Amino acid sequence: MTEQKNISFYKILCNYGANPKDVNVLIETCVRISATHLRLIYSRIQKLLVSDSLSLEDLAIDSIARLFAISPENKKAPIQTAFLNWQPKITNEDEAIYFINKIVSNRVDQHINKLLRNSDPFFAKILTTVEHYIKKNNCKKINHFGRICVVKGNIFEITDTVISDDEFSNLPADLFLDNKDLSSKLFNYLNEETEYFPAIPLNSLVYKLKYLNTQTFAVSEITASPLPQIEISDIICAGLNFTLEKLETGYIAKGKICVEEGGLLKNALTDIAEDLKNGGVTPGLYKYLQSHSKELTKEKYRHKYHNILEYLLKLMKSKVREMLQENNSKN
Repeated sequence: MTEQKNISFYKILCNYGANPKDVNVLIETCVRISATHLRLIYSRIQKLLVSDSLSLEDLAIDSIARLFAISPENKKAPIQTAFLNWQPKITNEDEAIYFINKIVSNRVDQHINKLLRNSDPFFAKILTTVEHYIKKNNCKKINHFGRICVVKGNIFEITDTVISDDEFSNLPADLFLDNKDLSSKLFNYLNEETEYFPAIPLNSLVYKLKYLNTQTFAVSEITASPLPQIEISDIICAGLNFTLEKLETGYIAKGKICVEEGGLLKNALTDIAEDLKNGGVTPGLYKYLQSHSKELTKEKYRHKYHNILEYLLKLMKSKVREMLQENNSKN
């Protein structure tokens, strides 16, 4: 972010709330920074934008909105509190600009990970496990131009190019199959076999582990005491069957929808389950039904099927999460 003419973000933050116009300028600037970071990770958020019918600008606003919501406890906005508590203390314009970029990029990443957790139970499961592993193995997370990367604990700044998501996804599978030495293997490989900085893109790592799992590789929990393997296909299949049974007993058997409509919804749910194995629901729900009923209009879908399909999808995701929790409690 470059300093705008006649605007001092340092003064705006020091006197936060004194002039509503200044706050609006700060909000608009944060939205632009947010949108820039989202464009850098567009390949990762494209499914979210499509499935939730969001524009990139909508997501940029949603990502930073909470920074400006006044807390009922201390009557301050989170961005104001963060500025006052920042260490070392911010004393000039350059430091204020750095602070704004840092807090916005962190907030965007938190928001995106929350959305990804909600849309894909397996992404959530693996991400939680990886973050636990990071804490236990003297590693830490650094925000590098909108990407959260894992580095060794003695690294304070990423000073060179980080491997791209596409290249990371093509790294040899055997680098990821030894959970006791995962980070060391990856850091060594990046150091010795590539020209990239030894930093592991967090979300790329999660997607790689998830992909290997779906390809039936033995990807176990990354913890000191590994849990049994997660069979994604089996769990999602069980979640789908549970949901189809609810569709049968709760809607078809009770005459709320006819058998033909029930078959249409079953086909859509089966397609959704398949996509869930591969990273979450991709298109809007209407498209799942429309692919099996070309004459179905959006108006009819919204009026007759949207609420039912949305409810059944939530039911399926809830069942999958429940089974994951049961998997954890048994171990």
